[in-house]
Amino acid sequence: MKKIFILVVTITLLSLSAVTANDFKVFKDKSGKLTYEVTGARQGTVIITFDDYGRKMTIENNFSFNGTPNNSISYVEGDTSYVYDNLKKTGYKLPYIERTTYINKYLGIGDPELTYTELYKSMGGKVIDRERVNGKKCDVWEIKNRYAKIWLWKTYRIKEEYTGLKAFQSTETMKTMQLNIEIPKEQFIKPDVKYNMFTGEFKN
Repeated sequence: MKKIFILVVTITLLSLSAVTANDFKVFKDKSGKLTYEVTGARQGTVIITFDDYGRKMTIENNFSFNGTPNNSISYVEGDTSYVYDNLKKTGYKLPYIERTTYINKYLGIGDPELTYTELYKSMGGKVIDRERVNGKKCDVWEIKNRYAKIWLWKTYRIKEEYTGLKAFQSTETMKTMQLNIEIPKEQFIKPDVKYNMFTGEFKN
């Protein structure tokens, strides 16, 4: 249950925008490295590294969830995520269902900021406030059916809170943001293991 929750959080934290399936912009900037501190039920860090406006992206999870360690890295390629477990040295893959739906529904919008707005609205979200976090003036989105509050600046999550069951409550807060930097090609080369399709059930 804990690992499934971590998987769901990882998927929902990435709200992605698109023009076509093969030509889209997730972020307004060409490249970047975003480092988040994770507190609450999860303790540790999440690092998102991207290039080519988010067409190439990795998500590094290094945190514990109620004492259970999670040290993994997701390699996002097209509408598929390849997840490598650094502890078990194994991998699996899964589709980004929300991303595929998003591409089909908002095809042609083109502006990443506008696409985020439409995506959050489609999830039942609404802007409830504007607050400054880490020097960035953010729209505060509340998505009640996802038990989430998101502080969004341009196309970047500056902060996100999961407000559901107490045992799962956690907050991610961006601590550093480096934009338009050189990202080595090696960052996006996934380990050479077999990536089986995720079937909805984890086995220890």
